[in-house]
Amino acid sequence: MKRIFPLLLFISFLSFACKTKKDNTDVVPVLSVEESIKDLQIEDGFVVEVVCAEPLVEDPVALSFDEDANMWVVEMRGYMHDKEGGGEDQPLGRIKIVRDVNEDGQYDSSYVFLDSLILPRTVAIVNGGVLLIEPPGLFFIENNNGKAGKRTVIDSAFAETGNVEHQPNGLLKGIDNWHYCTSSDKRVKNIKGKWVVERTRSRGQWGLTMDDEGRLLYNNNSVMLMADNFLPGSFPVNPNHRAISGIISGVHIADNRVYPRRATGGVNRGYQKDVLDKEGKLVNVTSACGPVVYRGDNFPKEYYGNAFVMEPAAFLMKRILLSNDNNGLLQGKFAYDNREFLAATDERFRPVSAHNSPDGCLYFVDMHRGIIQHTTYMTPYLRRHIDSLKLDRPIGMGRIYRIRWKDKAASKPMKLSNYTTQQLLELLKHPNGYYREMAQRLLVERNDPSASDHLLKLITDKSDPKAALQSLWILDEMIMLNPALLKIVSAAHNGNLSIYQSCLQLLGESNEKDIAFEIYRTIRKKSDRIAEVCFLNGLKAFQDKDPDKTFSIAMEILSLFKNDPLITDAFMGSIATNEKKVLEELTGTDDTVIVKALYAAIKRSEQPKEDVAIAHLSRSEKDRYFGGKSIYLSYCSTCHGKEGDGIANIAPPLAGSDLLIGDTETPIKILLDGLTGPVTVNGVSYSFSNAMPGLRNNIETNNGEIAAVLTYVRNAFGNKAPATTVDQVGKTRAATGGRKTPYTISELK
Repeated sequence: MKRIFPLLLFISFLSFACKTKKDNTDVVPVLSVEESIKDLQIEDGFVVEVVCAEPLVEDPVALSFDEDANMWVVEMRGYMHDKEGGGEDQPLGRIKIVRDVNEDGQYDSSYVFLDSLILPRTVAIVNGGVLLIEPPGLFFIENNNGKAGKRTVIDSAFAETGNVEHQPNGLLKGIDNWHYCTSSDKRVKNIKGKWVVERTRSRGQWGLTMDDEGRLLYNNNSVMLMADNFLPGSFPVNPNHRAISGIISGVHIADNRVYPRRATGGVNRGYQKDVLDKEGKLVNVTSACGPVVYRGDNFPKEYYGNAFVMEPAAFLMKRILLSNDNNGLLQGKFAYDNREFLAATDERFRPVSAHNSPDGCLYFVDMHRGIIQHTTYMTPYLRRHIDSLKLDRPIGMGRIYRIRWKDKAASKPMKLSNYTTQQLLELLKHPNGYYREMAQRLLVERNDPSASDHLLKLITDKSDPKAALQSLWILDEMIMLNPALLKIVSAAHNGNLSIYQSCLQLLGESNEKDIAFEIYRTIRKKSDRIAEVCFLNGLKAFQDKDPDKTFSIAMEILSLFKNDPLITDAFMGSIATNEKKVLEELTGTDDTVIVKALYAAIKRSEQPKEDVAIAHLSRSEKDRYFGGKSIYLSYCSTCHGKEGDGIANIAPPLAGSDLLIGDTETPIKILLDGLTGPVTVNGVSYSFSNAMPGLRNNIETNNGEIAAVLTYVRNAFGNKAPATTVDQVGKTRAATGGRKTPYTISELK
């Protein structure tokens, strides 16, 4: 079995736990599908129906629909056969095609499309085949009439970091036709017959969804819901700048409160203070995953555009109302207090992902098992709970359910593979978002020139901005856009932020740079803060064409918003790495937000190369450093970032952290027994919802590995400190052997 070393990670997508019953039973009964449905409590007006269950599917974790409404189900059959993680190295994973043969709304047939997979993550149907993440790679597998054909390696290192809880998943096709993932800083797209992988922002942990405006939403285990406020490809990245506004990506949309129906004392860290309330129920989300923005046409209209989030540790599904504030930025609130949209009491009910469907309803995947917490993070407390209730068996179960409005039948799915181009174009106005997205995908793949006239009409149709936005990006793939047309579209949809962003972004990608730049300047919405951010985001694309003019425009915008963190983030991306030039142009005090950001970026750019930075270490210490670097990049970077700059709502930065580079004992204590926030680094306070777990009782961890990773992080990211030794770790472990809870900052000080 491969070695798993999880340092400085929070409990992630599968950090789910089980809960004790209040009676004295020593075995949790295994409920049939019918019994499970009776156990579910759902909001008035809705019903839950089984779509398929074991043995048709086993250990399902995600699904995707093809153009004929067949379900492609990812089965992670190798996951956690026992408390020690048995089965992970066995090729037991599968991709199944599940069909509703008699078209009665019940999926009644399944067969294996691809087997012998090791912990497959997700599947996306595209271009006559499927994209598949099977760590460490990303692959394209041809679909030959339902049989797996040629397998092409797109990126052999696409999912090389992290363990099963922190590897890329999702593969959601965005409005811009790129496929995006969570737990990943990569995106993928087929361009002129070739698969291209690019860097993007890292997002979330398990599950990814999109709203009608093309914004991505996601979460991590301890944060209910997060979002991007701008289109996924719109914010350029400056390697020397770390975002400071908190408004671009990873925006916290709702609080983390949950209301389980029953006690959840078996939550992995339920023994810690404030994790459970006085009734033994989980207080805040601890395993948020699989979010979806409902965009179907079965529910009443007030549910359209709501977000639904899975919480398998508390056996429930959360409903969150989404809206735009006065600036067009996302905000959310709970639909109600003290109860949930859907909740169960069954110990094995584990909703892990939800999906919009061809029949207009909401589907969700129940992995259905007692053990769902990965062995890497499993506490002795949870192990005892599993043993006491015999939750380690059975495995190989799984259910997929449909939520339907009780007074409206699920619609009969359309089979789109035989649709004409004109029929697909008509679907761009369909009330069910599934068909709109599927039409966009198929129109892009067909690339039929006969679609252009209809699409050109749609992009200026003010009555349907959703269809206009999609049509714009379809025409981009067909290479049918030009700068003059984009100017017309921008004017037609003057109040639509997503269309404005898209036009600016597409102007920057135009081959007609001279004309595009002049038009770009004319559609600037001066002094409109959010519009200026969008403008700055696209401005970087014109630097090669006319660096002086682009720089001048950027400085003009900055002069209006010197103390605005969001403008600063956009500005720092637009100027590439010209921080020193900007400082020369600026006048005024040194305590403005932009000046502080510029100095920080310059300092980061001047950090010495790695060989110089570790010159003070001996040869053996350097070996320890590089060993720790490998561990860090594989596991710790998931939460703290590859450059040690932290990830919003998950973990604070390591660069410049006094907790790391002060005394030697403090970071050892933190790794052994964990830490609760908030944490202050470089004068900035960082909060995170759950305590960082300690590694004292982790059976995969030894003192040498802790010493190695601490030697690395204490001498990377601009840090400099003596190497940490195995002996130091051993002495601190012995001296703090009675410790049972994470440290607080006040204790460490």
